[in-house]
Amino acid sequence: MSKVVIITGKAGTGKTTVANILRKYGFYVLDVDSLAHSLLQNFKDDIIREFGNEVLSSDGIIDRKKLGEVVFKDPQKISKLERILHPTLEKRVKEMVEDREGDIFIDVAIPKKLSLYAIADFTIVVTSPQELVEERLRKKGWPEEKIKAVIGWQREECPEGRYYLVPNIGTFEELERKILSILKMEGLLDGKD
Repeated sequence: MSKVVIITGKAGTGKTTVANILRKYGFYVLDVDSLAHSLLQNFKDDIIREFGNEVLSSDGIIDRKKLGEVVFKDPQKISKLERILHPTLEKRVKEMVEDREGDIFIDVAIPKKLSLYAIADFTIVVTSPQELVEERLRKKGWPEEKIKAVIGWQREECPEGRYYLVPNIGTFEELERKILSILKMEGLLDGKD
């Protein structure tokens, strides 16, 4: 029986690192953020109507960086963008899960807003202390104002159903061991290298 597993956590906690560990062991990971980015152009007219031409690149397509600069400063603008994107994004994720044979891991920051807990067997929630999160985001080259804005609007989601809290406060190897331990408990490592 195939399993659907959510991987979630705030920016800078190590959610993407966990997704990469899973890929390393041959698991299929659906990156919802990348999927959302690929859908942006489909909503170009709605996005321009809501946020103006300042979100366009010189060649007339939605510039994710410019859009991010506009919406991350204002939680109301984030909500407006979510109203534009989320119905289609939720539908597309659920279709991809249905079409997938075998286990699927969904790398997603906001599972509750996309109503994904209902389709998951369990959730892996990656956590880290705020100081460590800020340090990681600085290392990624995020400007201080973006770090403060994102940390300010990201809310702690209370996961629904079965979940594992995975503190990411040590080395990559420690994080990998924690993830492998969960996979073994869930019977997901059979036949994996």
